[in-house]
Amino acid sequence: MKKVWVAVGASLAVLGASWAGAAVWVGMKAQDALKALTVQDVSKGASPWRVNAVSQERGLFQSKGQLELVLSPHCQASDDEGASFVVQYTLDHLPLPTGWARFQWQLAPQGEDAQVFKALFGSASALTGQGQVALGGAVHSSLSLPAVALRRSGEVLEMSPTTGRVMLDGQKLALETQIERLVVRGKGDALSIQGLAMDLAIDDWRKGTGSGSFKVKQASNPLGSLEGMELTVEVREKGDRLNMSLTPSVRKLEASGQSLTDLRMQWAFNGLHTESVESLIQLFDSSCGVQALTAQENKVAAKALQTLMLKGFSVGMPTLTGQAAGGRLEGAFLVELQAASGTRPSLVEQLRSNGKLAMDSALLTPEQREMAIATGFAVNQGTSLNAQFEYARGLFKVNNRTMDASAFESMLQQADTQIRQSLEAMQKSL
Repeated sequence: MKKVWVAVGASLAVLGASWAGAAVWVGMKAQDALKALTVQDVSKGASPWRVNAVSQERGLFQSKGQLELVLSPHCQASDDEGASFVVQYTLDHLPLPTGWARFQWQLAPQGEDAQVFKALFGSASALTGQGQVALGGAVHSSLSLPAVALRRSGEVLEMSPTTGRVMLDGQKLALETQIERLVVRGKGDALSIQGLAMDLAIDDWRKGTGSGSFKVKQASNPLGSLEGMELTVEVREKGDRLNMSLTPSVRKLEASGQSLTDLRMQWAFNGLHTESVESLIQLFDSSCGVQALTAQENKVAAKALQTLMLKGFSVGMPTLTGQAAGGRLEGAFLVELQAASGTRPSLVEQLRSNGKLAMDSALLTPEQREMAIATGFAVNQGTSLNAQFEYARGLFKVNNRTMDASAFESMLQQADTQIRQSLEAMQKSL
């Protein structure tokens, strides 16, 4: 029996030593990971952030340290070195079933920004958070800022505490922030916002794919008020194509004695060739907005632009809705560049477009209704006015009536010539 207890004790000792050893190993890996960030070459990537001066005091189960985080866009017009922040952190790196490590952090801007931060939040290191490193490697953290109550020279800025969460897992990034109330007053004007929130869910931060939204529950100023405002953005990759959409919407808008409800306008860019888009974005970033391109970069840009046009894509407004006291409005609009049949892009051959609009007659004055019907741009259908058009290969129809499109087709032919000459010039620049 004594031997059994000795064996149990030895096993527990081995497990304890292994656990402590794992804590040391996690602390070493965390320090190495932070120091590795300092050797990244910003000029080769899209991120304007860099990490400097990592210092860490590593203990057996807990480590403390700080690092400098610098925001320095390499295309900024001035000689300003950008914003600088110091992040102080405490890392508890004893592994637990819930994760590899737990941490707390606080961020403090440096220089002039520190004074501004202190004036707003009462402390230069007011931005804080805590979180953990999950067993799968994902990093989760809360973030918080205290309330703001600033009154100077008749101007007022009031903001409730900011709360949120952030998650980083490889190329994935998620961010949520909420502010319950924001009030700005001064110089005879006032703005009040309730329920402000921002959500980001990035699938691949290098490609920029994912979704995001910006929401306001209520807002008002001396001119009017709104409820349920939302701006959503979505970027998805499907095969070798990229689809993007931008959708602003407002549930209710009141201004100048008028009330509008259910306003929604979705813009969509679909079928963009992903590789070509990435090439153009990289060129735009590395050349600071295409201020100057080398001969090789001109060739890359020409190839990307030509491929985009040859593969085809569409741009439009698939959804347009709104409701007023006089009735409802609905519409849609699409411009499509179909895939080319040859080796050269051609607007004359590839361009297609269509659209429609329907609205209750009460939304227009009698004179406006009569003019729309008389010119053929709308047809009267009961209590509503409807309009639609379509264009393809030189044929332009408005409400099923064929219109003369020769002038428009001539413009497309001229545009084709200019596009071809520009692409050839860029490709021959080597």
